[in-house]
Amino acid sequence: MYSAVAANPIVSRLSLAISKTPSDKTSWKRYGPLFPQESWSKSGAMLIRDGFPGPHYLFYGDSTLYPGLQIANSTDLLTWSIQPNLLIQKRSDHFDSLLVEAGPMPLPLSDGNYLFIYNSARHGYPSKKPNWDIQYNVGWVILDKNDPTKVIQRSEEPLFSPTLSWETGDSPQLGLTPNVVFLEGWMPYKENQFLVVYGAADSVTGFGIISVSISK
Repeated sequence: MYSAVAANPIVSRLSLAISKTPSDKTSWKRYGPLFPQESWSKSGAMLIRDGFPGPHYLFYGDSTLYPGLQIANSTDLLTWSIQPNLLIQKRSDHFDSLLVEAGPMPLPLSDGNYLFIYNSARHGYPSKKPNWDIQYNVGWVILDKNDPTKVIQRSEEPLFSPTLSWETGDSPQLGLTPNVVFLEGWMPYKENQFLVVYGAADSVTGFGIISVSISK
């Protein structure tokens, strides 16, 4: 999945391409925008439900058209139907008051529920960048194993925020966009642990480990 962006005016549309041999650039088949009827779409997290009855899911969006993450489902992973409800919405009194945006695909925990990471932003953090007072943070939700559109729990505080100099864009490591962290890639590591790759200050890439404690 990728965002296809046009210029004059700038328009982003979430698009799909498939390959069985990804390293061969000629093998990719492009299917184009998933939602051509929408004026803007990006940032998709696909949940493929192998071995489960019912549809696959897609959580997407960056709060441009709607005040939260949209939901779509599919039975073939190619054609997607937009659902009327939102997975999560912005919260005016939290770290995700300005926007919420889909991170990587949800991954299962040991109890069968899913951990889903999302990126978010809020105002109130002035910086040297002209007209920029935004801080990006990483949040999380737990999705129900039987109905992944149902949120069991949501973070009250960020999973992490910009703190290191190359995340905040402070001297001597001045980044393109100050006060930004956003998580886009991860994989299972150990039980309830995940290796993550995230962007910082729109300039560098960071690496970390997320550990989840599940109450019995």
